[in-house]
Amino acid sequence: MSYASYDTYDGSKAFKWLANATGFPIDLINFLMAQLFAVLVAGAMRGPLKPSDASPTTRHSICLVLGVATGYFCFGTKAIHLALLPLICFVVIEFAPQKIMANSILGIAIGYLSCIHLHRQFYLNESCNLDITGPLMVITQRVTSLAYCIHDGRVAHDNSNTKEIVVNDSDHEALEKAPSLLEFLSYSLSFQTLLCGPPLPYVIYMDFIHGRQTQDQIQDEANRQRAVGIKFCGVIIVAVLHLVLSAQYPISDLTGKAPPNWSIAYLLWFCYAATLAVRCKYYLAWLLADIVCNCAGIGYQSPGKWDRVTNVNIIEFESASTFREAVASWNMGTNSWLRMVVYNRVRSAKLLKTYALSAIWHGFYPGYYLTFGTGALFTLAARKVRRFAQPFAWSSSRLYSALAFALCRIFMTYATVPFVLLDFAPSIALYRQVYFSLHWVALGALLLPSPKLKKITTKSTNGEANHENGKVKTG
Repeated sequence: MSYASYDTYDGSKAFKWLANATGFPIDLINFLMAQLFAVLVAGAMRGPLKPSDASPTTRHSICLVLGVATGYFCFGTKAIHLALLPLICFVVIEFAPQKIMANSILGIAIGYLSCIHLHRQFYLNESCNLDITGPLMVITQRVTSLAYCIHDGRVAHDNSNTKEIVVNDSDHEALEKAPSLLEFLSYSLSFQTLLCGPPLPYVIYMDFIHGRQTQDQIQDEANRQRAVGIKFCGVIIVAVLHLVLSAQYPISDLTGKAPPNWSIAYLLWFCYAATLAVRCKYYLAWLLADIVCNCAGIGYQSPGKWDRVTNVNIIEFESASTFREAVASWNMGTNSWLRMVVYNRVRSAKLLKTYALSAIWHGFYPGYYLTFGTGALFTLAARKVRRFAQPFAWSSSRLYSALAFALCRIFMTYATVPFVLLDFAPSIALYRQVYFSLHWVALGALLLPSPKLKKITTKSTNGEANHENGKVKTG
């Protein structure tokens, strides 16, 4: 953000002096200050404000008040949107008919978020690194997942002959009772996860508020501290990497009407380095969010592992050898949310509907839709290639693994460049320069023949079971 654009920023300008001294945008400075403050206060949630010394009401109130203060510090009067959406959804949960409640919440939340996305896209200064849509996207995830948990609990409680799909797992448990207003707002606006997530499941948040810790978690304090230390080191590494790569491979070099006249190989390399620089910003934000949660005592998975609410596995993403592995390691909280509210609930076109909601949730820049459309195509193509290669012995060789890794990097870079460029013209210009080659490769992969698996017939005391293509038919 240029100094001249300070007047367009609605957040606090208390650290304008630091922005001037470092050359970093004021909104980025505020984000870092808010997260560092959250780390300090999060420690108090395990100390003076731990469950044995503070009531659940007190802990809810502190998380809510600090969350509202954080929102105002970073966004000024625009923070009203962060509170308004949960309030609207709470009213709908309380008074809407059970049959339409959850779907209504999804429609209202996505509709509200879409209006803010469109306002940002057409009216706001693009030089802002931090805008209200980020936390509003996470709040949308929370209120919708909570609404479906309440829906599932009420359906199960009614014990009626219903055809509605109920989803229940360890993180998204069905709830028979809706939360109070304080509980709902505290969960939606808690300072630990307000700015960049993760989209904390309600059951995990309530375990934190009430201090429902296992003995293993209590005794795992040393590993918690070690996890925080490792993630702090990760923050420093990705911050330095972002500064270095963004200086040498600025994404702005690709935003013209036509890409530079480079060879295809160098163009792909430049795109990889430039998108890696952008990914480092996400890594930085998500690692800080993970640190805040761990400092508060949130995120225990098992002895030695504090990654239950981790939003990205950097090593697995950057070393993935398949498109599916890469997607599963990126923005994992959002992946879980999409499975919970869409993929596991719809009966047809699961992948298409999931990608569609993901695209709308992100916003309306054309680049998003190019990326998600290309990603859906590549996912289907990769699935077909895996099935085709599976019967062959060389599919488990090191050479195949190395080739799969290299191709995954190329295809992932190719698919995600429009997500970073945002606009349609430069994205299509870049694809034209490489002749849409990987799109054609993916379409060709869809034409690969499906391998015929041998039909194995086994007999049992209950009759014959025919195992064909992984499906069991009893007769």
